[in-house]
Amino acid sequence: MKRKYLYIVLLIIWMGFIFYNSSQTATNSLGMTYYITDFLKSIFGNSIDFESDLFITLIRKAAHLTEYFILGILVSKTARYNFSSIKNRLLWSFLFCMFYAASDEVHQLFVDGRSFMITDIIIDSFGAGLALLLFRKQ
Repeated sequence: MKRKYLYIVLLIIWMGFIFYNSSQTATNSLGMTYYITDFLKSIFGNSIDFESDLFITLIRKAAHLTEYFILGILVSKTARYNFSSIKNRLLWSFLFCMFYAASDEVHQLFVDGRSFMITDIIIDSFGAGLALLLFRKQ
């Protein structure tokens, strides 16, 4: 039973982390992306153009995928205490993650320089779905 509450707390913290990231203005969000590209430059040098538009987009979309991959795991771990059927647990976990992704995009409409992007909902849902498929038995 203690594990159930641990997963609930971790889930709430992670959802807060996603919300915090979405609350960043466009300028701050891009600054966080450049922090990652600077880190990659320190490892790989200038052999790759880490500041190209394509690479920046890939970094940002990978962040979406990763955030929701982790969310998918945490939602599924929490849901397993409420659903005896794996099928129901996966379905409700996926729907929860999709809803959170959509609400996250709506939230960004109210943040300076940010916008609603259906492609981000798709990427977020893919990340969550991938986690649910890979960790479905756990």
